[in-house]
Amino acid sequence: MIKVTLTTTNGSTKGMQFDTKQNVLDFIDGMANTLPLGIAVCVDAPLIGIHSGWVQGKKVLQTN
Repeated sequence: MIKVTLTTTNGSTKGMQFDTKQNVLDFIDGMANTLPLGIAVCVDAPLIGIHSGWVQGKKVLQTN
């Protein structure tokens, strides 16, 4: 299992585990598209060489 830790800019953390490196990379790619624009999350997955990698949100929220 590959342990991944997500940390928000306010310091909240969440641990997750994935079976393969590809699953981790797919999750990170998808996360950028689901996070709102202006939101960032730090990703740590030392086992696969990701140390303090920041993912920036790309999702534009629609206003009515």
